[in-house]
Amino acid sequence: MRLIVIVGIAAVLGGVPQSGPVAGRVTDAAGTPLPQVRVMSLPWEDARTADDGRFSLEKPARLIRFSKAGYRPVTKPTRADRLEIVLQATSDSVWSPPACSPNRVRRFGETMMFTAPPGARLHTTSEVDYRTVAVRSRGSALEFGTGPHWTYGLPVVQIFEAMILVQERDVRTPWGDPGAEYRGVRANGKHWRAVYLFGQSISYDDADAIAAKYFDDIIDSLCFKWP
Repeated sequence: MRLIVIVGIAAVLGGVPQSGPVAGRVTDAAGTPLPQVRVMSLPWEDARTADDGRFSLEKPARLIRFSKAGYRPVTKPTRADRLEIVLQATSDSVWSPPACSPNRVRRFGETMMFTAPPGARLHTTSEVDYRTVAVRSRGSALEFGTGPHWTYGLPVVQIFEAMILVQERDVRTPWGDPGAEYRGVRANGKHWRAVYLFGQSISYDDADAIAAKYFDDIIDSLCFKWP
């Protein structure tokens, strides 16, 4: 249970604001300014770039995510007061899992629903403002969490910055709500993957290749139940 409590606390702390305002510009690979890029740094800031690609945030959190349809999203730590962001065009920038079908399979989650593999033991914890469900394998845990302050839709900054390689893409619910998916590798070769909606997430960290494959099969079963 200690692991679950620590992760829950870290998720809340991930929304702590950085030291001051941040401004900058977003362009494509050719240097052309990109308008209407979503600049998200929840819980305080959720803006769009202007026609000249510029943006400004008065009270950003410790991570800022830049996303626009047709481009690979980018998440950056707020270490500087000015950021120049380049988005790469791609046809593989959005994951759109289906609505959950009514067939009787063993699922867990909330709005985000996942199929539990045969033999999987689900470890559930409930507190005043969050609930978690964990599946363990080979010394690692896949954890689903939900609650009003569980996550603001971005990774815990300490985990994000520990990765030497990160890939990300947008996630879209069947009714159009935005989310985010991240995959990362630590210096020790262990794997991290996380999927976020505002208030809900599923993730694992520090998993070896075998455990990561087991957890990936669960995450890839994602469907959305109408909230």
